[in-house]
Amino acid sequence: MDLVSPVLDIVARLWDFGVKHVAHVKHLGKRLEELRTAMDDLSDHRDDVRIRVEMGVRSQREMVTKRVEKWLSKVETIEQQVIALIHEGNLQVERKCLGCCPRNLQKAYKIGKKVLTKTAEVKELLQNGYFATLTRRLSPLSSCSTAPGSPQMVAQFPMENTVGLDSKVEDVWEKIQDGNVGIIGLYGIGGVGKTTLLKKINNEFSIRYHVFDSVIWVTQSEATKVEEFQDIVRRKLEISDDIWQKCSNENDRACEISRLLSRTRFVLLLDDVRKGFFKSQLISLGIPLPNKGNGCKIIFTTRSEELCGYLGAQGRIKVECLPPEQALSLFSMTVGEDILNSNPEIPKLAEIVTARCSGLPLALLTVGSVMASRKTYHDWICAVEMLQSYPSEFSGMGDLVFPPIKFSYDSLTSPIARKCFLYCSIFPENCTISVDELIDLWIGEGLLNGTSPREQGEFIICTLKLSCLLEADESMEFVWMHEMIRDMALWLARDEEKNKNKVLVARSGRLTDQEFSKWADSSWVSLWGSSDKEIIHCPPTCPNLSTLLIRDTLVNAFPGGFFEFMTGLTALDLSGNQALVELPPEIGRLRIL
Repeated sequence: MDLVSPVLDIVARLWDFGVKHVAHVKHLGKRLEELRTAMDDLSDHRDDVRIRVEMGVRSQREMVTKRVEKWLSKVETIEQQVIALIHEGNLQVERKCLGCCPRNLQKAYKIGKKVLTKTAEVKELLQNGYFATLTRRLSPLSSCSTAPGSPQMVAQFPMENTVGLDSKVEDVWEKIQDGNVGIIGLYGIGGVGKTTLLKKINNEFSIRYHVFDSVIWVTQSEATKVEEFQDIVRRKLEISDDIWQKCSNENDRACEISRLLSRTRFVLLLDDVRKGFFKSQLISLGIPLPNKGNGCKIIFTTRSEELCGYLGAQGRIKVECLPPEQALSLFSMTVGEDILNSNPEIPKLAEIVTARCSGLPLALLTVGSVMASRKTYHDWICAVEMLQSYPSEFSGMGDLVFPPIKFSYDSLTSPIARKCFLYCSIFPENCTISVDELIDLWIGEGLLNGTSPREQGEFIICTLKLSCLLEADESMEFVWMHEMIRDMALWLARDEEKNKNKVLVARSGRLTDQEFSKWADSSWVSLWGSSDKEIIHCPPTCPNLSTLLIRDTLVNAFPGGFFEFMTGLTALDLSGNQALVELPPEIGRLRIL
């Protein structure tokens, strides 16, 4: 009996342990619904709190308390986590074996456990969201110590789908509170969310405690003329038409603006600043430069890190693309649950489409909006194939996604830098490129014409990096292109798809005779990792071909005469072909190679 009791006790414990584990899997669907309901309750309460906060600060005489501010931030964070978790959980519920049991029990168990924990966190956050006071009244001293007038109202922008921006908002706000930082630059590629981030910062001035008297928003790209810029500022400062009409020229108007701004602690939000806009121009427009004495701030967005130097930014923040989990969350929110749940295969295809957008918010929103009405498996398969083969032909890509990215290309003042950028499109997607090898190819192609071509190549690479057209490691030994930027570069290199065969890039797989026939119209061809040992059986005719890369393939020989009709070939790279030991003799007759 003494032996039996411990055994029974162990069995009972194991049984309890097993039941708990099985429950995480068995009740996953039910628990996901409980999490969704709890999150809906929290979101509704969050919206109520926001409305009450906005009512309290509408006159700018009250500010949200720190406790409420932190609570709202936590709700934003957990909401994105819940969206991603519900999406992941739904995939497990849909992928059942024999209609009852998830195929991956271990993953389903882990998700079920997370769902239970997250539901408890959501409910706790809801309980903690009932505040006795949401805002506090500013004392007369704090509201009037920096300027004789009372603070102005901050006009708010409507916001939605700001996935992944909360941490960036905190980074910017930290610099706003730093007395040593007066000018803050937010830079990144077109479509990454810089304007959305700046709008969110603008709205934060309506709910956070601050010491500024006025917040002024100017879209610099839409106010390129001096009088347009000055008129926007003067309307925000409420300078009357009578006084403004007495200012006979730009200098008089700048003096009037400067006179008023010098008496206040202001924040100037400059969106979409273009190249050629320097710090000295701010002074000529009547904008006093921030310093420790006046405590003012200028925050601007740009596609060029170099422009951060032009404007003397003490704080620089790169706005990055979204990581995979947040990208999927934004795409799923845009497409909608009804579409994602309309076919069990669509969620898997949604992950492929999301990955193809490489975390660029504008691409995710554009593609997601197009797919928000597509419920059939066939439609989603076609979308995947089009995005992988000819993304420019996908609805909205050429009209909405590529133009903001192309602006960075158009802003390159050097035609040589433009050609070098387009040349990078011969490398396949997600390819890390050796800087030394890239410059060698540029030299071989004849793109660099300086007396020191290698130094010229290094300068161009730095220029492309500052323009956010190339990414680089810290050592600057390797570079790579964002997938959407590469798509845009390939689109431009092919004359905006008017000549699809002008640049051909193939990665792995077997090449057909039909593919080789396209070489006749090509200028640049690159072949990576082909599984063919004999890639071609007869000499191709390529009168326009100047660059040919055949790398890391299994090819062991070229047929005689392979290079016979490549008379314009200037750059040839056959590296990584381990089985290749001999080349056709006619390669020695290529005079300009």
